[in-house]
Amino acid sequence: MIHDRPSPKLWSGQAARWWQHKHDGWRVTLFKWDGKAYAFGKDTRTHLELLARFPALALHFAQRLQDMPEQSSIDMEVCAHGKRASSVPTALAGDGELRCYPFAVPFWNGQDLRHVPLDKIAQDFSIECNKFDGREDPMTLVDDSVEGVVLKDSHYDKWWKVKECRTCDAFVVGDKDGDGKYLGMMGSLVVSVLKNGKPVEVANVSGMSDDERLMLTAMLDDGLLLGRVIEVEYQYLGAKGRLRHPRFVRLRDDKPVDQCTWDQLGGK
Repeated sequence: MIHDRPSPKLWSGQAARWWQHKHDGWRVTLFKWDGKAYAFGKDTRTHLELLARFPALALHFAQRLQDMPEQSSIDMEVCAHGKRASSVPTALAGDGELRCYPFAVPFWNGQDLRHVPLDKIAQDFSIECNKFDGREDPMTLVDDSVEGVVLKDSHYDKWWKVKECRTCDAFVVGDKDGDGKYLGMMGSLVVSVLKNGKPVEVANVSGMSDDERLMLTAMLDDGLLLGRVIEVEYQYLGAKGRLRHPRFVRLRDDKPVDQCTWDQLGGK
């Protein structure tokens, strides 16, 4: 299981034994099964199989697939070289250089390798694996070429993503209805900041706890939330002026709307 924002107590070296770079791209699992090759992202529905949809990806993986035995799979991050994850579709369409970074091998030649130690997998399959001694902040392991790091206790379980995060203040201009578990409640908050004195929508913010969601839903129902300022954690400002991976932090009743300005995002 992959978790975000690990507790600092994990840095004692007792939980996380290794780390790998987290590249900014699409997670793709490559399969070779019963004489056929497949590639899927997070959604494994048949019509979203990636090799059929993106010929450039099939070409990119041609040699790797030829070398893979039957009943094998590899997890990797597929990236557009030198660009953000949002540029991967353009690279898959043939406009840009694709690169892939393997980080796990759950099955190989019919054998289940999910419980094999990560350092053994790294040695056998030439993938990145670094020892983590727990005495340093994981963010010191990040440079401009990667999105973050993944701390791992094992090859295929107990993973913690650590990414650089920024915060900003924005004001609520609307909401999106929740569904599934959150049906009947607020699903996300639509927020804006001021750019040249005019409101510009920058994110749909979720990531609040269940208790916070109930509180915010009640405030919306009572007409008490529109125009309020909230603090938002995000990873970076995307090319289209949207906050990437925004998450609710808290209400900021100490901040007026006129301080929720575009320049705090570092955008143009």
